[in-house]
Amino acid sequence: MRHFRHTYASHLRMKGADLDDIRRLLGHSDLRMTIRYAHLGQSHLDAAASRLDGVFSLPSKRLA
Repeated sequence: MRHFRHTYASHLRMKGADLDDIRRLLGHSDLRMTIRYAHLGQSHLDAAASRLDGVFSLPSKRLA
């Protein structure tokens, strides 16, 4: 049963659900427990990190 709760919470989180909403759905009183349940998959984390691609890069120099 616990595996299902982890899957449920993780999929809700990956679909953009707010952690506090997930906490309430799972019946947790402590948000820290919800964070343990609602972990994200590696591909989701990679996609989130890729949103910063190009943000910190220096502009390329153009040759004249």
